[in-house]
Amino acid sequence: MDVNITKEKKLTNMRASAADDTLQLVPPRQMSLEQAIEFKTR
Repeated sequence: MDVNITKEKKLTNMRASAADDTLQLVPPRQMSLEQAIEFKTR
């Protein structure tokens, strides 16, 4: 196998850096103990 160390690697298959910024997390619900028990039994 011949290898040429002067050639650079082609970086055409790079991942888009903006793809990770699109994830939106929903904040958790604040519930009292009674609300949580009622939510769990539904």
